Amino acid sequence: MSEPLDQAKRRKNEHLRLALEDRSVQRPGPANGLDRFDYEMLSMPELNLDEIDLSCSVLGKTLRGPLLIGAMTGGTVEAGALNEILAEAAERCQVGFC
Repeated sequence: MSEPLDQAKRRKNEHLRLALEDRSVQRPGPANGLDRFDYEMLSMPELNLDEIDLSCSVLGKTLRGPLLIGAMTGGTVEAGALNEILAEAAERCQVGFC
């Protein structure tokens, strides 16, 4: 394999490792101050959430709601394994995966 390709794969795997394992790059919570407030949602109290249907059709497939999970990345075995997990989660939740 060529050196630039090896380097790109190493960087992809390092990015995945940082995102999944290194908590120092993740914030523990919102830093905008909104975490100090609790809001009681009463904007439409007459609605029953069980009666709201968000389902939609995308390319002939019915989805539970208008949500698509994007594949994380490609090109490495590790990225492929993560994409498999994301695809399985999308299938279970009946949302799209691209």
